[in-house]
Amino acid sequence: MTADFRVATTTTRFSANFARFGFHPGFGLTATLPHAVGRQHALDLFYSGRDLHGAEAVAIGLCAEMVDSPDSLLGRAIDRAAAMATSAPLSLISIRQAFWGQRIEAIELAIAEESTVQKRLASTSDFAEGLRAAAERRPPDFGAK
Repeated sequence: MTADFRVATTTTRFSANFARFGFHPGFGLTATLPHAVGRQHALDLFYSGRDLHGAEAVAIGLCAEMVDSPDSLLGRAIDRAAAMATSAPLSLISIRQAFWGQRIEAIELAIAEESTVQKRLASTSDFAEGLRAAAERRPPDFGAK
């Protein structure tokens, strides 16, 4: 999620399925995902753990665009890089710093919080059931809470 641009294909699949494993998101996703797609979309993805495919990823802002196939990704990346290469490097650096500079602290704080919660949840019956269900390729049964 810290890439400046993400490009999807018709076969791309994203999933923030932590809750389906009885676990808490990691990798700073609680800071970066809402920043990219908005709070409502991020909560939907975190709460449901559902798959998100290429077209919807573009529609909600997770990806900048979609190409027809995985074989097209490298060419599109080269095209994007070539277009950026026509801009002044110092301007690009300053623009990137303006976009990411203040986000770094938020991401670091999110990672620290996520790590704390993950350690707590790793010893729960929900997490054990989530792992068992994934290994057995079945829906988890977390029981009535």
